[in-house]
Amino acid sequence: MIDRYTVPILMLLLCAFVLLVLTTFSVPFIKPFYFFHSDVNGGVAYGTWGWCFDLSGVCSPKRFGWMWKPQFVPLLNQLLVLYPIATGLTLICILVLMPVMCSRHSRLHPFPLLALFCLLAWLCSTAAFAASLTNWLIARQHFTQDGLDTHLGPLVWVSLGAMVALLIVAVNTSCGSLCRGHMGRRHSGIYFTY
Repeated sequence: MIDRYTVPILMLLLCAFVLLVLTTFSVPFIKPFYFFHSDVNGGVAYGTWGWCFDLSGVCSPKRFGWMWKPQFVPLLNQLLVLYPIATGLTLICILVLMPVMCSRHSRLHPFPLLALFCLLAWLCSTAAFAASLTNWLIARQHFTQDGLDTHLGPLVWVSLGAMVALLIVAVNTSCGSLCRGHMGRRHSGIYFTY
């Protein structure tokens, strides 16, 4: 029997996992998914693993820490490796949640391992989101100085959605695990005699 209290957690984790997979396998693997776009040579889309020109379809070699100097900061590009790490941690969260869902007394027992992995997944996705947004702000300033236009792509919003879903799960599992599911209140069945 599946515990009904864990179903929303599973749904949020599955949504975050799918969004993080799309973020991880962005340009040049899946060309419609990119973080930012600039008007260099007819248009360039930048993703997690590299970049691709719009007109010619030529893409960079697939690797983390791709170079596009002087607009992008290579260190911030290397921090995009946190997206696949967050994806893996979210998958581990789903796998750790499965035994919890099938437990008869899941609301009575703390699950610190689930809370820990959810918190780590959220921290990785937040750090990767911050790195990608900072990189775009720096690149936008450089492109604007060169007279080129840039704009955000769909992956910024996709990764933001995954980050928010993981935040909700991390808060929920941490409070449920650390406070034993009832936010620190005493169980109504406990009576003290003096």
